[in-house]
Amino acid sequence: MRNEKNIAHKGIKDTKENEFYLYPLCPLCPATSLIVQKRQSTHNFYDNRNFMNTESFHSLFGVYAELLPRILGGHYLTQKLVPRVQQGLILNESPFTVAVVGQMRVGKSSLLNALVGADLAVTGVNETTATVNWFKYAAEENCDKFRVIWKNRPEEEFPRSEIHKWIGNSTLAAETQQLEFFANAPFLKNAYIVDTPGTRAVIESHEETIQDFITRLHGDKADAVIYVLMPIARQTDSELLKLFEQNSRIPGAAPYNSLAVIHKWETIEANDPHREVLSKVEIIRQNLKDQIADAIPVSAPLGWAAEHFCLEPFWNTSFELGCQPESIISKLLLTDKYFESEIKDCSVSVERRNLIRQNYRLPWASLKFIINRVALDKIKSPEQLQETILNISGIKQLREILNKRFFSRSKMIRQFSVLSKTLPACNEAAVALRNHKITYNKLQEDAEEAAAESTKQNLPQSITNYIQETKNIVQNDLKNANNTLNELDQLVQPIKDIFNTMNNDTKFIDQLDNLDQYSWSKEWKIKLAYLFGQSGTELNERISLLVTDWDSLDKENRIISIENALTEINKYRREVNKESQKILTHAHERLEQIINQLEE
Repeated sequence: MRNEKNIAHKGIKDTKENEFYLYPLCPLCPATSLIVQKRQSTHNFYDNRNFMNTESFHSLFGVYAELLPRILGGHYLTQKLVPRVQQGLILNESPFTVAVVGQMRVGKSSLLNALVGADLAVTGVNETTATVNWFKYAAEENCDKFRVIWKNRPEEEFPRSEIHKWIGNSTLAAETQQLEFFANAPFLKNAYIVDTPGTRAVIESHEETIQDFITRLHGDKADAVIYVLMPIARQTDSELLKLFEQNSRIPGAAPYNSLAVIHKWETIEANDPHREVLSKVEIIRQNLKDQIADAIPVSAPLGWAAEHFCLEPFWNTSFELGCQPESIISKLLLTDKYFESEIKDCSVSVERRNLIRQNYRLPWASLKFIINRVALDKIKSPEQLQETILNISGIKQLREILNKRFFSRSKMIRQFSVLSKTLPACNEAAVALRNHKITYNKLQEDAEEAAAESTKQNLPQSITNYIQETKNIVQNDLKNANNTLNELDQLVQPIKDIFNTMNNDTKFIDQLDNLDQYSWSKEWKIKLAYLFGQSGTELNERISLLVTDWDSLDKENRIISIENALTEINKYRREVNKESQKILTHAHERLEQIINQLEE
């Protein structure tokens, strides 16, 4: 037993170029040891890194992902965190996922269908989505089935015709973890889309399902969120967005991965619902500015109609109805029953009106909006009406925003999400190691005092040996803890720095509208958006609007041109308010980074 202790305390000398160590554990704990692979030094891994482009960040992230588990495994205190960070790092390999969430009856499923351009999600007047439904890209021959991931049994596939069995408060829905649907829709090549049950639902367990999706059970699967809400935001909207923020973003990060969609706005009681919703969107954007990247009004029914309904009869008939005298239109649109009845002097027959009501799935409020739009916008043809409704619907704008904010940045957003799940473990490890060093520094002092006392009092050799062994264990452990902490700091701090810089790019792009009050800002707003990487993160893309003929300039003249831009920005920094000063200060820092990069 004594020999085993000696082996454990003394450790095994390293062999094969220090490939492995046998690290002793705390002398106050059972005498067990841990074999771990010797860590490569993180020194110089980040030398000459370029903070300007996302590829630099991806390279930096690659080093972080490769070394972090090994570094944390280098000390017994931090080894327990390795499975946790490995679970977070695995997320980087899975497909980018956008969740469509919101309260019940806001039209999430119809929005998903219009967005994807395929009739995938089940819609209806009653509550239909009772499960978490995943929509994935597949070849045409695989699209007539759906897959059931059961809670307590192997997965199965069923024909699409049987989906009605999972609608609402069904027994099958209660036994299902998630459903997977497949479509040959180009939109789904960019990401998985997830349709979720509504919050505040009357169906049992809906509330728990969406809360779990956003947080513990499924929170690791949603990289970005489309939050669907009615034209008036509720307190619970803000609360749910905060849950997503806490589980998908590093504290203090810009809300780069959540977008609010104000849906069903054509139901607003107003002469022009579209004009009315634009003012409401601005209020919602301000109220939720810390939790969403943007807010946009979208009508899925209008978008679906514009992209899928035929010119004849739907758009021709709708245009002709909109051209009726105002007195007739007011009667036609009083109720859907009046619409389908005989009305004197109406040139559109009851049969034609019934045809578009029966053959084209469209809410009554949406049809009313389309017909009223003819007079409001002085529409001249059915084709113009169709194009106007498509533009007003916001569905094209939503796709563009998703491409710009989510899909074009999907790799970066995914890596930001991984950081949000692994950096807390790094912080926890750093705190544990620093506290451990404090404790073991005191132990080392005590061991040195005990060694001195044993010599002075001429204690038995066995006691002197034990004190010396304990002193060596403490010293070795302190050295190991110190090395682990140093390597962890050297690994984590650079990626935090570049994350903060890129996060500020994202944040200040969204705040450029703050410059609108200044006469010089229109031109500079576009220049700064480019500088912050809106149209590409490579150096020539960022600088293209600030410096003309960039490619033809030599290094010295490039630096002079950037210094001139710095002078201009500094001049404007004295004229702006506090919020705008932050934007220009970030621009100043970015330009200085470019100069430093050119001077290397």
